[in-house]
Amino acid sequence: MSLWIQRTSTGEGTLVHYSTETDGQGWCTVPIGFSSAGNIIATAWKPDKQITGPVLSINTWTHIATTYSPTNGLRLYVNGASVGGTSAQSNDAPSEVVILTLGNSLSGGGCSSQSIATGTFSGYLDEFRVYSRELSDTEIYALTKDKTCFDGIMGGNETDIDCGGLCLTCAVGQKCTLTKDCNNVLCTNDICASYLIDQVSLTMAAKSAHDILNDATLASWHSFDCEITHDSGPNKLQGKAVDVTPALGKVNQGLQFSLSSSYYQVRRRLS
Repeated sequence: MSLWIQRTSTGEGTLVHYSTETDGQGWCTVPIGFSSAGNIIATAWKPDKQITGPVLSINTWTHIATTYSPTNGLRLYVNGASVGGTSAQSNDAPSEVVILTLGNSLSGGGCSSQSIATGTFSGYLDEFRVYSRELSDTEIYALTKDKTCFDGIMGGNETDIDCGGLCLTCAVGQKCTLTKDCNNVLCTNDICASYLIDQVSLTMAAKSAHDILNDATLASWHSFDCEITHDSGPNKLQGKAVDVTPALGKVNQGLQFSLSSSYYQVRRRLS
């Protein structure tokens, strides 16, 4: 998982909550959140193991990512740098579809959370991604790049060019994508996009094996640009936003979590 966050208060809070029920209960665990002292924590369940990272500064955008494989275990990254990991680690998960809840544990405050003090996250969240494989250190670092065009891992500036993105041209040998998800039309490079065009991908050269693998393993990507529940990933896992407010994000638009009832949910299969 990968996401940008900006805290507006210190102390506890849930960043990501897994559950089989929409209220946060059933089979449930909290893989990313904060301790009561404000440390960022990542957890794996059964057997319980956790990684305790630093206390994050408030009012500052910070990139958080976790990776997992049975061989390499769980790793936690802050701003592209690894802050710790476990040894080889199993990680129990149900076979059915689970709910990923961002910013809240709802009624699942009693779920497995180890040192995470569950509660409402107060702040801003942007560019939430879920991959179906373990990313490398290099790939995690690429996700921390700020508004970089053609860095090998697409960002909102490359895909949402009708929403104010900055990457309006295709570099030689690179992929350029136009996403029409707003109620306006953009004319770029003397070619006007009409309302009949949506999700068009143009490839200037054959994709590398890395590009193909990256496309295939991006399970869900919520950039929150324009339509905040839209999934820009290949599986189109529509989100559900409750009591969150569109706000200036790390890349274009993000979400503000300011109420005890604020949360964002996505359904997906973990195993």
